[in-house]
Amino acid sequence: MKKKAIPIVFTFDDNYALPAAVAIKSLIHTGKKGTWYDIYCLYQNLSDVNRRALDQVAKINWIKVDESLFGNAPATAEYPVDVYYRLAIHDILPQHDKIIYSDVDVLFQGDLTAAYEINLGNAYWAGVPLERNETPSLDILAAQVGDPDDPRYMSGHTKFVENKNEFIFASGFMVINAKKMREDKMTEKFLQTIKQFTGRLKMFDLEILNLACQGAIKRLPFYYCVLEDIAIVKDYKRTNLYPFLSRVFSDRELSHAIRRPVILHYTGANEVRVWRREEKFQPLQYQIFFGMVAALLL
Repeated sequence: MKKKAIPIVFTFDDNYALPAAVAIKSLIHTGKKGTWYDIYCLYQNLSDVNRRALDQVAKINWIKVDESLFGNAPATAEYPVDVYYRLAIHDILPQHDKIIYSDVDVLFQGDLTAAYEINLGNAYWAGVPLERNETPSLDILAAQVGDPDDPRYMSGHTKFVENKNEFIFASGFMVINAKKMREDKMTEKFLQTIKQFTGRLKMFDLEILNLACQGAIKRLPFYYCVLEDIAIVKDYKRTNLYPFLSRVFSDRELSHAIRRPVILHYTGANEVRVWRREEKFQPLQYQIFFGMVAALLL
C-alpha cells in the first residue's frame, strides 16, 4: 500500500523540547499503516543538543526561520516569537499546497488523514471553534464555576469589534490552504494586521489569524482540540468550558470527542503545564503522557 505523505509543521523553542518529543512520538505511534508524515520543525532558539535528541524520535526536517521576519511583533514569555511562524508556513514550504500545523503541548491519539483530506474550498485554513464571537451574557457568565471575570476562562478571549466571524477559532491545530495563502499574499496581510492591532493583542497568533482570515475559516470537529479541563473530569457539563463550548457543539459532539479524542491538548486553567507536574495520582491521559516521556528517556 502506498503511504499518504502528510506535511505537518511544529514550531517551538528549548522550553518546549520535551513536550515536542512526546507530541511527535505520539503522532507517529497513532498514524495508520498507510499514513506517512513529513515532519517539519521551524525554530530560532533551539539548541543542537535538543535537535539531536529529537532526531532520535523521528526523521525531522529542520528549518531555521529568519529572525527578522517577525522581529517587530509583540512577544512575551508565554507567547514567544515562535508563535508567529505558523503565519508564514505557506511561504516557507512552497512545495506544499496543503499543510497541517500543530502546537506541541498535545498528545495525538488518532490518525490525521481525515483532517488533511478535508475540502478547504476558498477557506484559508480550518480549525476548531472554541466559542461564539460575542460578549457572553450574564447568564452564561453566571454558569461558570468560580469567578466569571477570571481571564483563564474562555470568556477571556479578546472580543474585537473588527472581527465579524461567528466563532473564535483555536490556532493550535490548523489545516492550512497554503496555495491560497500564497496567492493572496497572506504573510504581508498578517504583518499588516500585527502592526494595526499591536497593543491590543493578548493571544497573538490566534487573534491575528481570526482577524486577518475573517469569513474564510473552515470549522473542524472538537475532537481535534479536546482541552484538558473538559477531558479529565467526571462530568464535563460542570466545567467552566461547557457554557461556551455548548453554544458551539452539541452534547453528543462533545461527549464523542471526550471519549475518542484525536488530539488531547494540554492547556487550560492549570497554570502548571503537564510535563512539569508530579506523575503520582495523575489521570489516565497524563499517565499515558508520562509513560511516553519515560520511554524517551530510556
